[in-house]
Amino acid sequence: MAGSPDWCRLADDDPRKWAAVVRAALAWISESTPAATAHRVRAELDGIDRAVAERFKAAASDLSTTCTWAAIGPAHAELERRRAAPPLRPLPPFDPDAAARWVHTGYSGTPVERAAAA
Repeated sequence: MAGSPDWCRLADDDPRKWAAVVRAALAWISESTPAATAHRVRAELDGIDRAVAERFKAAASDLSTTCTWAAIGPAHAELERRRAAPPLRPLPPFDPDAAARWVHTGYSGTPVERAAAA
């Protein structure tokens, strides 16, 4: 290995000394390419993402065990009951002409109604 005590004892014209230098240079070059740098950065960011995800999971778990959800909103059974009940006010009949006007103009009223509103 270049720089080791054994390497330093080799003669300057020894091919093993030059081979070690070339190997070190090639390793440095391959680690300095944009692809290698991107791979290292991606691995570091993935590690950070995993750590953040674990912190979110722990926080969500802590929140779910400490929060009284009944005080925040209706229970599941109440939501099911509301969904099954008919609406309090009937929906107006669908007007395809008004829908087409809204798609084209952003206003569903007739041209006369639109002029009156302006």
